[in-house]
Amino acid sequence: MRSSGENRNRRSRFVLLSLLAGLFWGASFPTVKMGLAYISPVWFSQMRLALAACCLFLVFRRWKLFVKFPPEYWLLGFFNGMGFLLQFLGMQYTSATKTAFYINSNLVFVALLSFLFFKEKFGKFKITGLILALLGIYFLSVGLQPVRVLFSGKLNGDLLVLLAGVSWGIFMVLNKKMVHHPEYSVLENVTLFLFTSAVILLPVAVIFEPFPAHIVWQGWALLFFTGFIAMAIPFYLWSAGLKGLTATVSAMLVLIEILVALLLSFLFLGESLKAIEVIGAVILICAMIIANLDKPVPVADNQSNRTK
Repeated sequence: MRSSGENRNRRSRFVLLSLLAGLFWGASFPTVKMGLAYISPVWFSQMRLALAACCLFLVFRRWKLFVKFPPEYWLLGFFNGMGFLLQFLGMQYTSATKTAFYINSNLVFVALLSFLFFKEKFGKFKITGLILALLGIYFLSVGLQPVRVLFSGKLNGDLLVLLAGVSWGIFMVLNKKMVHHPEYSVLENVTLFLFTSAVILLPVAVIFEPFPAHIVWQGWALLFFTGFIAMAIPFYLWSAGLKGLTATVSAMLVLIEILVALLLSFLFLGESLKAIEVIGAVILICAMIIANLDKPVPVADNQSNRTK
């Protein structure tokens, strides 16, 4: 049996890994925005996933796993790939404001699915943190506009980005199960679902968009950054952190990506930083802290897989 102090230290490590994942993911928002000036959306998503999988494949040691692996990884790849696809398709018909809100509100679906499939317990701190997180997301993405702004515009665009959030919520919960797979390390787990995501998106990209045959070096540089630095690394960190946290707490911690994206967009893209966004950011930080005040669930020794 581990002492409460040891469990607390291990939990702190998992929390740190999740926060680091959010920091790296946050860097992807402004760089993806710049990258889309050189490469079309669906191909950009597909090539990012493929590049991320290839980068991790270079340090992969058990290549024979690609010959035969559990079908759950195709399911992970499907929901991850569809999240990207639905987001980009929906953004053509709805505002960036509503996209940000609907995508990041996926933590509600994560909480619901975690309760249904993992019987995750929700104490007063976690419930309070969940409510505050949604409030913070609202202020960050909608500001002081009335709630009805979320129901204005074309319904098909709103539905697509909402489905993208649902798709990623399902992906997060499914991955909670797979990070404890006895046959695979965290690195192998991430490489496999990035590989299947890229494979699933390939025919979609071929059908919907012409192949970007002539990409300038700036496009390749942004593609590499968003594929390796802002995708492969944070997916690994997030999956490693997910081993010792509930799916709901993990989803709330990576919301720090919104704050990073906001700051980087302000510094490098010249986007404005409003007072209401600062308030939303403070509320979101408070939500992350409060959600972690619930008594931690001990991490079983038999679930501490390799994290090479």
